Amino acid sequence: MATQHEPGRPEQGLTPWPMTDPWAASSFDWTGNLQDGVILQGASLPRVSVLDVDQSAAAFNKSTLWPQSPKIMRDKSQIKEYRNMELHILHNAEFELQHGDTIVFVDLPSTLKDSWRKTDCDGVPFASTQKFRVHSQRLLATGSSKFAELLGPTYQFRIQRRRKMVNKMPPGVKFLIDLTPPSEGDELVFQMTELSLTPGIMSWWSSNKLYDTDPSLVSGHDDVCSCRHLSRAPDVDSDDEFFGDLKPAITAGNVSAPETYDETIHGGRKPGIYQIMPDTLFNLKLLGETDRYKTPAFRQIPDYCPIRHRNAIIRLLFIIEDRDVLIDSASRVWTLLGLAKMFDCVAVIRDRIVQWFMHGNNIKFIEVLPEEALRIGFALENMQITQNAFRILVNELALQDAASDEAKRASPRTTIFGRRTGDCTDEHSNLIQHAARTLVDRISTLKDQLQSPDLFNVWHIAEWEKLRRLEVLLAKGDTPSCPMALALLRVLMDALPTAVNEIVRRILSQPITEKRYTFRSMDVDRATYMLPQDYESLESIVLRMNDTQKLLCPFFYNELGETCSWHLYLGAHAKKTGIPYQSLVKELDIILGNVTREQPAIMRTAECAEFVRPYDTSSRSTVYHFLPVLDLDRLDWQVKDALQPITVSWIRHDVDPPLNLTRHMLLTMSMNELKFLPLWAGGFDDGTGGVFESYVPPTDMGPNGPGPAYHTGCTLPSAPASISESMIEEMSAMRFKGSTIAGSVDVHDSISTVYKPDEVIADEVTLASESFTMAGSEYQEAQFAVPAAHQGVGQALEMMVDSDSGTDAHDASTADGESTASSGAWGRRDDTVGPYSEDSDGDSDSEGSLVMV
Repeated sequence: MATQHEPGRPEQGLTPWPMTDPWAASSFDWTGNLQDGVILQGASLPRVSVLDVDQSAAAFNKSTLWPQSPKIMRDKSQIKEYRNMELHILHNAEFELQHGDTIVFVDLPSTLKDSWRKTDCDGVPFASTQKFRVHSQRLLATGSSKFAELLGPTYQFRIQRRRKMVNKMPPGVKFLIDLTPPSEGDELVFQMTELSLTPGIMSWWSSNKLYDTDPSLVSGHDDVCSCRHLSRAPDVDSDDEFFGDLKPAITAGNVSAPETYDETIHGGRKPGIYQIMPDTLFNLKLLGETDRYKTPAFRQIPDYCPIRHRNAIIRLLFIIEDRDVLIDSASRVWTLLGLAKMFDCVAVIRDRIVQWFMHGNNIKFIEVLPEEALRIGFALENMQITQNAFRILVNELALQDAASDEAKRASPRTTIFGRRTGDCTDEHSNLIQHAARTLVDRISTLKDQLQSPDLFNVWHIAEWEKLRRLEVLLAKGDTPSCPMALALLRVLMDALPTAVNEIVRRILSQPITEKRYTFRSMDVDRATYMLPQDYESLESIVLRMNDTQKLLCPFFYNELGETCSWHLYLGAHAKKTGIPYQSLVKELDIILGNVTREQPAIMRTAECAEFVRPYDTSSRSTVYHFLPVLDLDRLDWQVKDALQPITVSWIRHDVDPPLNLTRHMLLTMSMNELKFLPLWAGGFDDGTGGVFESYVPPTDMGPNGPGPAYHTGCTLPSAPASISESMIEEMSAMRFKGSTIAGSVDVHDSISTVYKPDEVIADEVTLASESFTMAGSEYQEAQFAVPAAHQGVGQALEMMVDSDSGTDAHDASTADGESTASSGAWGRRDDTVGPYSEDSDGDSDSEGSLVMV
């Protein structure tokens, strides 16, 4: 596809538009321009509407590949119908599940007071006891260890006695299970902790109005609900009153609502979908309001409810029995998943919850509540949910870690962008902290590299390395022109990297006004999930960032790509000298011409071959001319080739589904950050903890065995200082081995008494045997070997030779223990240490015995 360029822009550059098209068409129909201006303290708030934001700025870092508005699953009338049907089934579980060989009891907790007041939407109280039947084969088919335990004989003996059903089981019933939630003790505390809803989960019902999510997925009511009691008419759904519950105080006091407020709410959006704008949050913040809307009374649910807990158990068993269950709210998803983890049957509900997440705009749950999404993703072992939530949390923590001391004093309950933080488990927090630290280190290294004068050395620019070789050649010259050429060459070499350094410095310090349109379009997205007291414009936040933090946002890389798409050197001036680069190159070429005339002999050397061109004259003498020392156009392209991976690193190629509410974050990470995730999430964590170890042992000794773990074999225990007279104590004291896995005995698994125990012995090197058995051929040869003239026969060998000269009958009558003790006596020499095999049965001729000569 041909690339379209702006008028006057050279057909070269690093902008990623032609291949990735990140500036896709905006999902909002915005036109018009916003007047530049600075909000002064005490001045009236600007009247900003959706129509004021530039379209290209609104599309920055936004992908439209994900379907934004899929067909809704159920319309409003069907939602109410399905809700009533689900309540009817829940109240009559005993009649819905009549078949099976297992009776399940699920009672309300005995500590629940006034349970008759705990009613559903229609005012019907829940029964104190639910009893129904399921199939034990289906329970076991889930692979749950919990259900296998409940169906075991130990539990069945107890539950039948407790329920007084010993020898009284109904026909066809083999098992009883009591799944009533505990009413006290540590188990109750654990289950309440797992099932308690977070504030974000409890308020996700409003996503239907704020993010245009499918109402059939998020607008469901809690099990204990008072919506019909608070309605004026029995046919009115309280959700219809949501817009009337928006903060009316935005028009009160001295702060007036903007004239375009009604257009802001309804313009370009579906009826009933409300857009909260940044100026609305500013107004509410000035008035001291703490929320964007008033939550209806029936939506103010407790974080833990025992009836919700009990009903979720029933729904989970319905799913196991392959019956349809209505999942119409985030609180129901959270509770069902928590129970599935407790019963070790997450696979039963995995597909249902993933479909709930991935339907339309409900995917924004990951961006608004990343902590909750990370916990859900880990429980489901889903890569998309886990990895996207992980990217957001790592970037937020990296921005905090890279901040200065003053910025770190910000409220711990919010991120640097003002989002209210949730709670992560200790395990997840550990992963995020390691990844954030790695990300900060990588970005800090990149920042130092881009600002370094040795930048071209790091990038291995071909034209630059050519100048380095010329610098060495001129330093060896002894003609008058060589020092002049060398000085000018170094001036040029100092100026070339400065071109990139200066661009980086200018981007990091340029006024925010150049990005104002982009920032304001992102503020519109941020306003949908931020509280008024936490809101601050993105422009103000970025102004306080240091250079490392700015590189943790996508704006820098986009600006660097646009700026470097123009010529870096052709027509440009060196910053330090103010002289055009082309003039410096021409002047250097002239001086190098003088060098060829003053020292022609050097031109014939191989070192000068790449810099000169021979020219034959009529007098048959060869004259050398210096080639142009530097091709600025080629250097320009080589620098841009090195810059391109950096300038496109913010493009979210591998972020799926797209995260359009967090366009202000750098979510493209390398495997060095993602490696802390489990294998199923695209990381390298296999459970051994190896991803958290940065130190790699030296490999000069090599590993001593296969497997994922690395063993150096350097931790052999010392020989015991003294040996007991008892044979058993003696063997216990000397029983040790070099490693826990099979490996080469030449490395570390056995102790060397002749050679260094910390040195790898090559296979091809012929060495004397360090250990051998009495039955071996080497031992037989050593028995009768004739010593050298200056050597005597070793005492141990002499004893063994004398012993072997005895009768065979004496050898046959030698006890096993005596042979072992004899071997131990030989092993007590000062210069020998022998490991005994754990599997040795005491035979002297076993492979574990060790005889030294």
